[in-house]
Amino acid sequence: MRMPEASLRQSPTVQATYFTAGIAFLALAKFKYLAQGYLTPKVVGSDNVEACVSYDRKIARIYLQHADVKGKRVLELGPGSDLGVGILLVQAGAQSYVGVDRNPLVGDQAAPVHAALGGLSNAVRYEVVPDFEFARKLGEGQIDVVLSNAAFEHFDDVPGVARQLAAVVKPGGKLSAHIDLKTHSRWIRDKDPANIYRYPRWLYRLFHFPGQPNRLRPADYRQAFIDAGWKNVRTSPVHRTNLVGRVHGAFDPSDMDQMTVLLEADR
Repeated sequence: MRMPEASLRQSPTVQATYFTAGIAFLALAKFKYLAQGYLTPKVVGSDNVEACVSYDRKIARIYLQHADVKGKRVLELGPGSDLGVGILLVQAGAQSYVGVDRNPLVGDQAAPVHAALGGLSNAVRYEVVPDFEFARKLGEGQIDVVLSNAAFEHFDDVPGVARQLAAVVKPGGKLSAHIDLKTHSRWIRDKDPANIYRYPRWLYRLFHFPGQPNRLRPADYRQAFIDAGWKNVRTSPVHRTNLVGRVHGAFDPSDMDQMTVLLEADR
């Protein structure tokens, strides 16, 4: 299959520039992690209460478009810097909500956001699991609906996560996860959204840190959940791009225009 037209128009000089710039951004991301840890779980700062509330409402609306939470026990993987989405889902009828993350990203700054959305209740819970072996913490068959937004691309062991979810979700449960497949560094994300796919595995791994985008593609996610015993596993593109540059031969160019996908599955 042909690459997108915009890719074909890129000159060798442009290709080389983006290749080199991408390495610089990979190095910068690793340096920031080593110096500061993982600090940016949201596109808005935790101190901007109004923006956080607006963001939480947006994510909750997206979830509710794809999942019925009424009377359901909801698990969100990677809730971010506050539990506002959990508050909103409980207000929308969820029986309970638990947000699970490997880093303690919900801190004191989240309190004003929670207050602005009506406050936390006993139905909203937060679990930090540093090794991300969350199935032991949640228990077998305790979840009805799994939701996630822009978190799966940060998981190092997606097949393992799929197996854990198969254990904690009861038969008949549902999964709905938006996955951001783009380069995450801000400037190059807009200019060359598929930049992280330009590099061989060994070079990309030189800049590895926990939470680095895993570079899995839609077929990889589907296979992980199929192998874990999920049913009716499917992905659908949410956002596409025509700015796909040259990618490494390890990646199939036929779906490289898919930059955000919705992964859905039934237990």
